[in-house]
Amino acid sequence: MGRRRKSDHEDDGSQSSARSTGDGDEQEAVSTNEGPQEEEEDVGVDELAKGLGGVSLGPKLSVDQITAPKELRQVADMIKSGKFNKILILTGAGVSVSAGIPDFRTPGTGLYDNLQKYNLPFAEAVFDIGFYRKNPEPFVQLAGQLWPGIAHSPTLTHSFISLLERKKMLLRNYTQNIDCLDVIAGVSEDKMVEWYADVLIGQMS
Repeated sequence: MGRRRKSDHEDDGSQSSARSTGDGDEQEAVSTNEGPQEEEEDVGVDELAKGLGGVSLGPKLSVDQITAPKELRQVADMIKSGKFNKILILTGAGVSVSAGIPDFRTPGTGLYDNLQKYNLPFAEAVFDIGFYRKNPEPFVQLAGQLWPGIAHSPTLTHSFISLLERKKMLLRNYTQNIDCLDVIAGVSEDKMVEWYADVLIGQMS
């Protein structure tokens, strides 16, 4: 009684509801700011989604509404069918790029395009055993930056391969990579064929 109630033209996006005492008198209107709060939450979700490579985190999307390349959906459907339980995976540098590990030869962003600080006679010298014996420092510094589990963590792809093994569907994982992120994600070493090298054991193939 006697309290000023907000008029329609003063609406700021909030929702108001009045509680009744049961004897005909109205108590003070209770205001909720759900509209603006939802906007703030959406902004946070969008920022998080950007950090995950644009993956949609919206809670209202069903599986059928999530967009994916046709070929990827076909593979997913085949796996879900249960008809394929001996899956062989072949991976290269691309599966680790989103972990922050550059590939070797992409102009501008590739590893070989960004070794100027080491003053190498040629880019590949950083992995050349002859050059290493004369000057091991460039390789040691680079290996420290790329060492698995310190600055870089497994990606969704590595986790997917690990999931296949846990589901007893992984036959073998062949990889050109030396980062060992597959193993860190949980893939058993006996399922791995590392084509070039393994930095954890320091052996080249």
